[in-house]
Amino acid sequence: MKGERRSLYISAQSPETLNATFALIYRFKLEFILLEKYNESFYNFMCVVATCLRLNVAFFDMFPCPKNKIFITNELGSGLVLQYHCHSRDNNLDVANLQFNESKEIVFADKLGRRTRWTCLLKHGLYMRYYSEFIAYRMANVRRYGAYREWIARKDGIYVIRNRNPPPTFHHIHVISNVDDNDII
Repeated sequence: MKGERRSLYISAQSPETLNATFALIYRFKLEFILLEKYNESFYNFMCVVATCLRLNVAFFDMFPCPKNKIFITNELGSGLVLQYHCHSRDNNLDVANLQFNESKEIVFADKLGRRTRWTCLLKHGLYMRYYSEFIAYRMANVRRYGAYREWIARKDGIYVIRNRNPPPTFHHIHVISNVDDNDII
């Protein structure tokens, strides 16, 4: 019954109104078809992008590159022990001790999607009261291959050698200076 009323209502309208109604319905159908084609092409585009990303990751994993290394070396002096604790987001090394002229090597690779960062805590002295916590390695915007960081603990501070080429630079943690009254300008 409702269907009959509807058909009577449409047929009772003027021809101009019917033409406008059919034009509006045609326009909505056309927009729906275009939107459907757009969604299909967008879906295809996203599939191509995802496939390229998967192939890119698989390509990089197929040819392994040299891993990054961090060395921690104890040059405090004979009989002095260096305690270290290094950790990253994925790895947590246990607290361990290094005797004089010993080194600890940490080997790792940068991860895709997350920045790799290694933080180390070095302690020495009576009751391990002298300590310093620092970022031993931080990934750049792109993955690094074969990066080398050597942290050398000495009595006067912590030195770092980056990528084996430059001479060691002093990594100054804290500065304590004595100021005399004569030094004030």
